Amino acid sequence: MTEPVKTQFGYHLILVDEIIEPVVSSFDDVAQQIFQHLQVTKQNQIYAEKVEDLKSRYEVKINE
Repeated sequence: MTEPVKTQFGYHLILVDEIIEPVVSSFDDVAQQIFQHLQVTKQNQIYAEKVEDLKSRYEVKINE
């Protein structure tokens, strides 16, 4: 248990149940995840650019 910790919400005591040692993964283990993350990021960027391009070319009407 820690000493009292002051936050904007008052004082708190922190109880540590378990300490988990960090694990360092090899590049081969995470390469596919990195590739997928970069691919999705690039797709979102291209999509946003295309939407902005279309908005600048055409009048946008919102039906209520």
